[in-house]
Amino acid sequence: MEEIDIGGVTLLRAAAKNHARVSVLSDPADYSEFLEAWIKGRGNVGQKLRDSLALKAFEMTAQYDSAISGYFREQYASAELDQDKLAGPVQRIALRYGANPHQKPAQAFVTEGKLPFEGIFCMIFYTMFISDLELQLFAALQVTSTSLTPSIPTR
Repeated sequence: MEEIDIGGVTLLRAAAKNHARVSVLSDPADYSEFLEAWIKGRGNVGQKLRDSLALKAFEMTAQYDSAISGYFREQYASAELDQDKLAGPVQRIALRYGANPHQKPAQAFVTEGKLPFEGIFCMIFYTMFISDLELQLFAALQVTSTSLTPSIPTR
């Protein structure tokens, strides 16, 4: 939490906002292109390059913000949390592909509201091909209150 940078990101956004008059360099990989344009243009790199650099800066800050909100979503709005630890609606659920513990889990999440689905009779979701997922969701909806065995339709 203490390592979240707000000053540097703010400076990048301010420079990108003013890209009509300012060049914003957010990636060292752009230094040589910028210097070449600056030398060639005698101090004027041109609007096209400033536009491109501004876009890159805004994309970089958006990725940074997304990483921070993802962390907070995992800490405070994840299906794995106890009800008393949730800060709002469930917005994230961990997914696993198969039953192999060495595989990195994926996740399903929304940035607003709550997830449009929830786990039924299971603790961990497994990612599958879309058709398999549709089949599993349909089967879960077929469970009646008198039976805990889902009826799986055939295709």
